Amino acid sequence: MTDNKRSFLPEVKIDVQISTKDLAPVAQDLIAKISRATGTFYQPWKIVREAKAIRKAGEELAGLSELGLTEIEMRAFQRVISEGSKQQENIERITLEATDALEDNAKPDAVDDDWVADFFAKARHISDEEFSTLWSKILAGEANRPGSFSKRTLNIIYGLTKEDAELFRELCRYVIMIGIPCPFIFHLDEERYSLNFENLGHLQDLGLVNFNSVAGFVRQGFPDDFLFNYGSVSMRAVKKPDSTANKNDILMGHVMFTKSGLELFGLADALMVPEFEQYVVKKISEGPYNASIVT
Repeated sequence: MTDNKRSFLPEVKIDVQISTKDLAPVAQDLIAKISRATGTFYQPWKIVREAKAIRKAGEELAGLSELGLTEIEMRAFQRVISEGSKQQENIERITLEATDALEDNAKPDAVDDDWVADFFAKARHISDEEFSTLWSKILAGEANRPGSFSKRTLNIIYGLTKEDAELFRELCRYVIMIGIPCPFIFHLDEERYSLNFENLGHLQDLGLVNFNSVAGFVRQGFPDDFLFNYGSVSMRAVKKPDSTANKNDILMGHVMFTKSGLELFGLADALMVPEFEQYVVKKISEGPYNASIVT
């Protein structure tokens, strides 16, 4: 009978066995914040004890089969325990990875409680390693600078596939920093671009960019002389002395980030496109500015 009772019970596997004494004070503050905001996060050093308690409760409830607990009710209990254990592991893995990226001046207490609850309502379902790391970076980023990631952005990330994430990362390879991150996308039929109209339309549908395939986007009000950069390459733009333009405008191409796109850009870790800075200089110099690479 004992073997039969145990056969339907899941193995509760918890890999995290640490004490808060091993964590920096700011990391302890983050864990305490999560506990208060969600009511579902168990402090890491309690996990093994809690897992054993769940296991014991399961074994005791298994005995109810002798009192009429049906087989389907037994399987339902098995599912609840299994799903709960897996979600707890996901929560802890993301949280503990986030503690490694916390800055000394992070402000976990300033993070909105509703944001934390919404974050973990989604993050608890993330078991993929790559996406788990992404969610940990978001948690750390929000703790470092509260307000960095909106709930809308959390909703977008939760719905992303790996293909979506890779497509967004590819777009970020063509981004210049000119006050704010700006995709520098012009003629998609040119070989320099690895994106097409369908790709950009999909990113717009996801809520990460605005895509105007006809007119493009213009940014206004630049000074007569300013610095900007593409990746690690610094550039300078100087107003042409003979320019007849009344406004210091620059045509930025056909794509602009949405607020969520801007929030996620810093997490993309995109590689630079070889010699793309030369193209940027050429395109900007077609307008009222002369652009050059700063050496």
